[in-house]
Amino acid sequence: MSSADDLDEREPPSPSDNGINEMTSEMASSPGPFRNALLSKAAQTHKLRKLRAPSKCRECDSLVVFQGAECEECSLACHKKCLETLAIQCGHKKLHGRLHLFGVDFTLAAKNNPDGIPFIIKKCTSEIENRALNIKGIYRVNGAKSRVEKLCQAFENGKDLVELSDLYPHDISNVLKLYLRQLPEPLILFRHYNEFIGLAKESQQVNTEEVDGPGTEKPHLSIELNRIIFKIRDVLKQLPRAHYNTLQFLIRHLCRVAEKQEENKMTASNLGIIFGPTLIKPRQTDAEVSLSSLVDYPYQARIVELLILHSGKIFDLSLSPLSASPPAGESSPFELKGTNFSAEDKEQHLKRHSKSLVDIKELCLRFLRKSHQSTVFKRGRNRLLANRITM
Repeated sequence: MSSADDLDEREPPSPSDNGINEMTSEMASSPGPFRNALLSKAAQTHKLRKLRAPSKCRECDSLVVFQGAECEECSLACHKKCLETLAIQCGHKKLHGRLHLFGVDFTLAAKNNPDGIPFIIKKCTSEIENRALNIKGIYRVNGAKSRVEKLCQAFENGKDLVELSDLYPHDISNVLKLYLRQLPEPLILFRHYNEFIGLAKESQQVNTEEVDGPGTEKPHLSIELNRIIFKIRDVLKQLPRAHYNTLQFLIRHLCRVAEKQEENKMTASNLGIIFGPTLIKPRQTDAEVSLSSLVDYPYQARIVELLILHSGKIFDLSLSPLSASPPAGESSPFELKGTNFSAEDKEQHLKRHSKSLVDIKELCLRFLRKSHQSTVFKRGRNRLLANRITM
């Protein structure tokens, strides 16, 4: 690939007809000292006045002394030139200090959210689903490093007030990947790593059996693959509530991305390659990546691919922890009390579990047949030995 082609992928155009410079070059409509300034969409939400005292710019993080602006309502300070690219909206109350977001323990980021899902994950995935699902390589192609760093800074300065509609989708997807990659411990905890890698190795030895016939849309899963999927589901139930909720939320998002694979070229397999080493990785004993973890990359990708392809079975909708919070003092995400199912939901629920029971019954029958055959063989062998002895 030529350098020009590479640049074209690294600097993708916005889904809008206009570029980012055109989107941010709107004149201020409100009266005041900045009525002739070029303002971003987020900057237009602020009630701006001239800066009264030196302060740190929330956009570029450097000191503002002259030619500065501040918001009368949230006290945000910014260079006049930075108003063109400002991504933080006005929250109509005093803006808090900078939040340490990247590289911070997940439990700290999740504790301020009722469902345990960090705001940055919700914000980024929502924007991608709104306008970027059909963009080729939405998670494969990286954004521009300078813009990604600026957006990371905006999230730490403005939290959930960051306006993303003016920004390049690849920058947003890059920030999401970066946030997950920099977690000290991944969403799938270190202690479950070996178990998941073992299941991934088992799954690669199992092939799906196609069922031929009219009306067949999906391949019938073999009993062995079903067993692996149910085992993955059981292990995920051991995750803390916030980790489970966030993983389920993220996988559902990746399912929506994979649904548009004809346009964005992001298949479940490709998404597994991208997110596998981020969502499931071993504890590193030293600074260098161990040889074993490099060998495990295909299995890390395989686990995420299975999570996407079989999300309906692994994250049972009837057991979804996203719809209601568990009772106080209870950490399990699988609380069914107070859940009202419609007749349709009950029918789907029964169908799903009846299939599971059929699979279990089939496994039991196979086991009994083998046991019976073994018993018959032993009895025949014992009789033969007895006859030889009596002779």
